[in-house]
Amino acid sequence: MNPFRPIQRRVAALTLAATLLAGSASAAIQPGDPAPDFTLSDIFGNSYTLSALRGNVVFLFMIGYG
Repeated sequence: MNPFRPIQRRVAALTLAATLLAGSASAAIQPGDPAPDFTLSDIFGNSYTLSALRGNVVFLFMIGYG
C-alpha cells in the first residue's frame, strides 16, 4: 500500500480546484500581470491566501505520481 496515496489525492484535488477557480480569469491574464488571488490548503488543513503573502516569495510546488 502506498502511504502517500491520500496526500496525492488531496494535492490533485487542490490542483483541480485552483485550475477551476482561475479558469475563466486565466484567459485575461497576460505576462507581467499580477497573479489572481486564490486560497489553497496544505496537507494539514491550513489555508493560505496569496494576497496574505504579499511581499514574500511564494513558491508553488505541485507533483503528481501516477
